[in-house]
Amino acid sequence: MKIRRETLKRILVTVAALLFGLMICATAIALDNETAVNEFFHAETFVTEQKDPNAPATDTEYFKSSNTSVKQTLEKNLATLESIEAQGAVLLKNDADALPLAKGSSVSLFSYSSVDPAYMGKGSASLGTRGAPVDFKQAMTAAGFKINETLWNFYESNPQYAQTDANKGALINDAPWNEVQSAAGSSFAQYGDAAIFVVSRRAGGEGTDYKLTGTDGENGDYLRLSENEMSVLRGLAAAKGSVFKKIIVLLNSANHVDAEYWSDPSLKIDSVLWIGNVGRTGLSAVAKILSGEVVPSGRASDMFWAKNSLNPAIANFGATEYANASAYASQLPASSLASRYNKYVVYQEGVYMGYRYAETRYEDVVMKTPNAGDFKYSDAVAYPFGYGLSYTDFEYSAFDVAEQGDKFVVTVTVTNTGDEYTGRETVQIYAQKPYGDYAKKNKIEKPSVELVGFAKTNPLAPGKPQTLTIEIDKSRLTSYDANGAKTYIIDGGKHYFTAAKNAHDAVNNILAKKGYAEKDGMDAAGDAELVKEFTLASDAETYSVSEATDKKITNLFDQADINKYAGKGDNKVVYVSRGDWTGTLPKKTAKLNMTQQMVDDMRAQDDPGTIKKQEGEYPVMGKSAGLSLAALRVDDKGNEIPADSAVWDTFIQQFSWEELVFLITNGFYRTGGLSEPYNIPETKAADGPTGMTKTYDGYKSGLATKKDDPDKGEGMPYYPCISILASTFDVEMAEAYGRAIGEDSLWSGYTGFYGIGLNMHRTAYSGRNYEYFGEDPFLSGIMAAHEVEAMQSLGVSAYLKHFALNDMEAQRVGINVWVNEQTLREIYLKPFELAVTEGGAMNVMTSFPRIGVTLCPASKALQTDFIRGECGLRGLSITDMWQIGYKDEQYPIFNLAGTDLPIYDMSANVFGAFKTGYANVANAMQASARRFLYSVVRSNAMNGFDTNTRVRIVTPAWIIAVTAVDAVLGAALLASVAYVVVDYLLQKKQCESR
Repeated sequence: MKIRRETLKRILVTVAALLFGLMICATAIALDNETAVNEFFHAETFVTEQKDPNAPATDTEYFKSSNTSVKQTLEKNLATLESIEAQGAVLLKNDADALPLAKGSSVSLFSYSSVDPAYMGKGSASLGTRGAPVDFKQAMTAAGFKINETLWNFYESNPQYAQTDANKGALINDAPWNEVQSAAGSSFAQYGDAAIFVVSRRAGGEGTDYKLTGTDGENGDYLRLSENEMSVLRGLAAAKGSVFKKIIVLLNSANHVDAEYWSDPSLKIDSVLWIGNVGRTGLSAVAKILSGEVVPSGRASDMFWAKNSLNPAIANFGATEYANASAYASQLPASSLASRYNKYVVYQEGVYMGYRYAETRYEDVVMKTPNAGDFKYSDAVAYPFGYGLSYTDFEYSAFDVAEQGDKFVVTVTVTNTGDEYTGRETVQIYAQKPYGDYAKKNKIEKPSVELVGFAKTNPLAPGKPQTLTIEIDKSRLTSYDANGAKTYIIDGGKHYFTAAKNAHDAVNNILAKKGYAEKDGMDAAGDAELVKEFTLASDAETYSVSEATDKKITNLFDQADINKYAGKGDNKVVYVSRGDWTGTLPKKTAKLNMTQQMVDDMRAQDDPGTIKKQEGEYPVMGKSAGLSLAALRVDDKGNEIPADSAVWDTFIQQFSWEELVFLITNGFYRTGGLSEPYNIPETKAADGPTGMTKTYDGYKSGLATKKDDPDKGEGMPYYPCISILASTFDVEMAEAYGRAIGEDSLWSGYTGFYGIGLNMHRTAYSGRNYEYFGEDPFLSGIMAAHEVEAMQSLGVSAYLKHFALNDMEAQRVGINVWVNEQTLREIYLKPFELAVTEGGAMNVMTSFPRIGVTLCPASKALQTDFIRGECGLRGLSITDMWQIGYKDEQYPIFNLAGTDLPIYDMSANVFGAFKTGYANVANAMQASARRFLYSVVRSNAMNGFDTNTRVRIVTPAWIIAVTAVDAVLGAALLASVAYVVVDYLLQKKQCESR
């Protein structure tokens, strides 16, 4: 009995200690990740109340929804989603008018992707649990088609044909033709009006690029078809005529597979429709295009390469280790962190990315330019940038361009010359700048054509015309002269404008205007009537000053060019030049060596000890003025208070050092709040860019929770990939998307959207191309500007990402990106610039790569001099996900450069060493607080706030609960120990009494 009693005591104490220890560890982990746990439970950390309940009520709903319920919001936004897909899908091929299919057609859907299509991307664009999508069978049936159920059931019941994980030797898997035919062949004849083959399911996403090694898709090049896929296409070709009347291919991916397949006569493909990643209900729009209910009007936001390997950027795609990196291994951190220092990529193709390369080289070949080399356009390009077919035809006439001050005004009449379908036409305006002696001497590269304007007609019935007017700023004719004037210039000479249906038509039109014809090597006759010529004088002054800020524009990024980098050593890169195609096109990766200067410069960004002291008085802190944030929204006359107003100085000077540190170190999908006297609401941000990855019951500040809407648990829509939005070439569609995000924000309680992706489709292999608009910086920037403007009109703080040079995913963390300044400004920074200057974008999210050797968040040139000094950004710059790429001690370095907030909740100790003797750090901290609070006060976080509103910080219920459980378990442990001790003493006393 005594043994059993002793065992029971031991078990009791052990269990109590174990439970208490586990709970204490769990509590510590939860508190370390408090923001993430709050997000999971939708926990509020503050409440608002009126200081004076008797004060007159005011209308504080500054940003109002146009909807009355979650149901209405969701219905409207899903309609917007379908419109994006309907207007953005691109008809690439339609031989013998194979599409549209007759209503009621019986069709067979082929490939595993037909039952498991790509709705969305991965990472920040993942589906989450935001509502079941419309699948192909639902969409096609609703559009009146009869679906081959036998074939559908075969694929649905064989998930082994799905692609395997990218990190486990992924195959581009699918069922081979012999198995498909064996399982469902007897059903084909009954559903033979069309065989629809879906190309999708390649592994790529955030952190992972598409594989480009190998040749056949089997553990190789992900943008070539696998043997299994080819076997199905060959089987369909063999059955065409006897079993299947038509073969239709649907390209269900943001990353373009080599397009040479679609013109292969042996495969007998009739029609090809690019649909991208389709979003939650986008397949309904696809089905309507196939049925003819919707007439396609999308135009390709990327050129379709016949073979992606012919893209000159491929030679320098991916991370390359410096040839001598091992010699510096002892100076680099011992761990996987070393990969953040010893790899690089060179943008050796320069400005000749995408269509800028293909169209320029084509023109030089036609004009017999020396060193143009052997280049056949049709071997390289399957479908040009801006290309797209319709079910009807359009003709252009009455083209004119008038110079009016600092603009050119283009007019063109578009007529639907078809006889059956009503459709919309996208008119694209391209310009050609002179490539003369000055450009060649100063190494200024000039693509043959560049998109400078676009517009989309209304729906035009057969025979109906519409005249479009498109304004083009003269600034769109500038080039960045990095070596001569070191600013933007107009290069004197002949400039051409043309209205065209795609970039290749534009070149042919200009060649025709210059007197060239098919006998000279043109692959089609151009239309000289659609070209206007202007002779402009040289001008190195007008565009050397920022129109947004009046700041001088000059070189900021010499150190990003390895040829100009101060510690380049023997490194040298030859950038592609149209002056010598054969001598400058890269055939393999540029080989570079690491230098001691590179190592020193990179390691300096790890060490806060490199921050130089700046003695002198610190800015005023802790000076009470009785100002709350609501007082900074508008002045007494109702006018917006600008960020440079003196009242902002007074407001910011109220914060103590500790409060400043709190404000600028807590940014994990939020900005921090403070109670009286500041009364700053905590804001919440949702990820993007293809919709908020959340449900409508996000926070009590959202209308869904405020109204206790019965549908508040519904997931918000996930929209088609951003390149489909770009392919609409429709700024009104971009605005509609921005409004949809704004409404989702108002109803869910989110204030920020980490979701305006503006990196470039430098190649088709980038894992996150679904997040970005395409290969053209002007199209990207203008569409983003309209999206942002609409979004911010509903109080959503828009964040442009990833700023900058995040044009591939693998090894993006810390990789050295070497690029010359003309390329950087004209291609990779231009979309960000336009989104700010044209759309008023408030904020940016920085990226993981380095610009040269300088981490993007540590680059003052990028974060302060360019985006603020030249573009006029008013809000904050936030890092990408902190834990992936950075160490806490780096943050003061970033903050000095102009980065204002980490996506992270950081220890206050990170600024502890700078409390005295570093006036520069103190000033940077105040500037950051000012910028992010300016963003907050201009957002819907202020709905419900006026100067009579008080913020009270509260402890989330889950913290109270875990604290209570900790206390109970702690008490239980103490009680068990006390019981053991008391029992021991009693037993001892009994023994002594004997």
